[in-house]
Amino acid sequence: MKKMISDKGGFWLGTTLAMGAIISTLIASGMVLEIKTSDRTISVKGYAVEPIVADLASWSGEFTARGANLKDLASLVDEQKEIVTAYLKESKINTGDTEWKSPEMSVLYKRNEKGNDTHNIESYKIKQRFIVQSRNVNLISQLAEGAGKLLESGLEFNSHRPSFRFTRLEEWKLSMLEKARTNARERAEILVKGGGVKIGDVRNASQGIFQIKPWNDTS
Repeated sequence: MKKMISDKGGFWLGTTLAMGAIISTLIASGMVLEIKTSDRTISVKGYAVEPIVADLASWSGEFTARGANLKDLASLVDEQKEIVTAYLKESKINTGDTEWKSPEMSVLYKRNEKGNDTHNIESYKIKQRFIVQSRNVNLISQLAEGAGKLLESGLEFNSHRPSFRFTRLEEWKLSMLEKARTNARERAEILVKGGGVKIGDVRNASQGIFQIKPWNDTS
């Protein structure tokens, strides 16, 4: 799994999983409570663990066209773009979910007998990149998996791993903190159970860290 990158309140999670269902576990840990008892003050750490499901996914790719004539090459790029567009439409991707980047062109020069570039143009190369983004994370997974169809169509195509994003982290934080707080108090009650000690008010509380880990991660 790729490195996690924060981005405007959400988290992008690169993954090679086939399905974009539960891809990570949100762990809120380190809610420390100092609770007054009838005879002392105890410090207890509470934990909360919840699975999260990606609610936004992205997949990108690019195809490369080559040719010695710029006019013919431009036509070839248009033809290949139509092939990609047809694949996206067949995969139920909405037109507005696809962003086409500006094409990148490079010039290849002929080489002399010593292997050095000359000033004579041999051919041109155009790379066309696109990005698809959708709330249907499973659809994006399937789209990336089926990208081999574009190679079968004769395209010089490069597919990137899909990325999955959880965009509701901030609203989840409050819920997770409350659960961690409840867990800490339950732990305190277990500690003093049977000792004739009563749990009183919380004297101090400090928030720990939030972690997002891969599903089934044991570290």
